[in-house]
Amino acid sequence: PPTLGASPAALSFTATQGATNPAPQTVTISNSGGTLNWSASETAAWLSLSPATGAGAGPLAASVNTAGLATGTYTSTITVAASGATSQAVGVTLTVVAAPTLGASPAALSFTATQGA
Repeated sequence: PPTLGASPAALSFTATQGATNPAPQTVTISNSGGTLNWSASETAAWLSLSPATGAGAGPLAASVNTAGLATGTYTSTITVAASGATSQAVGVTLTVVAAPTLGASPAALSFTATQGA
């Protein structure tokens, strides 16, 4: 029977809050024993897939959008399914870190000098 595969089994993204989104990552879809028409789905609003459907082997790009996300760790699962084959799951973790801050202390300096000294 046809066999469906997805590699790697997990993706990990790290982003800085308010900065640009991290680069997309690729999941490689494989077929053996016949060409399968597959579909990919996810459940998180911050995760998107391209293409969402395909036939045979090929790449699946996963992209994240951090707009509006608070700092923290977010998880989701990409499910790749095809009729007649066992579906494959790819775990996705997105970590959003706080933007670095710059500070100075004290906020003001005061100097006293004697003229001509």
